[in-house]
Amino acid sequence: SILGHNFEKSMTEDEQKGTGSFYTPEEISNYISKNTIYPFLQDRLNKKFGLKINNLYSELLNKEKFTDKEIQQIIYLYEQVKKITVLDNACGSGAFLIAAQQILYPIYKKCIWILKDKPFFKQEMNEVKKHHSINYYVKRTIITNNLYGVDIQEGAVDIAKLRLWLSMVSEMDLELSKLEPLPNIDYNILCGNSLIGFTKEI
Repeated sequence: SILGHNFEKSMTEDEQKGTGSFYTPEEISNYISKNTIYPFLQDRLNKKFGLKINNLYSELLNKEKFTDKEIQQIIYLYEQVKKITVLDNACGSGAFLIAAQQILYPIYKKCIWILKDKPFFKQEMNEVKKHHSINYYVKRTIITNNLYGVDIQEGAVDIAKLRLWLSMVSEMDLELSKLEPLPNIDYNILCGNSLIGFTKEI
């Protein structure tokens, strides 16, 4: 967040006006992400199973025991979380992308924790075990599968990518022998103009 804040503060007032570059406070990006992603997932669950869930955690994910029906609901939720795509078509240095990651991250983790010992989930757990930890796997999956951004400023795009990579690095075992390559997200976070089409080919 310091990288993004400093980048946008380093621009002159004329540069900010010319490019529409203004720092989005964390509380605003978090509020918008929370009030977009949660209702979307809850609506999907409610329509699929005829439910009236208003709070994903207290009414489903935070229970101590789960019925077979609730397990089916969690499986469906996990499938929907993996499919959801979040696009910021003027992403700047990535404030909304990071906020969306922070909303999706605990949902992913909770679903995996609940389903990890189920026989049908064995293939998914085998994929998790290929990486440093569940935390790293979840962040990598979100960044490569769920998050997309476009911005007209190449410098802002580079910082957005760096912020996402750093969030993964924070979950790594930093022994050199155990490091794995960071994923290519050049097709997730692009430099371009969302109004008239891409200005730069990748």
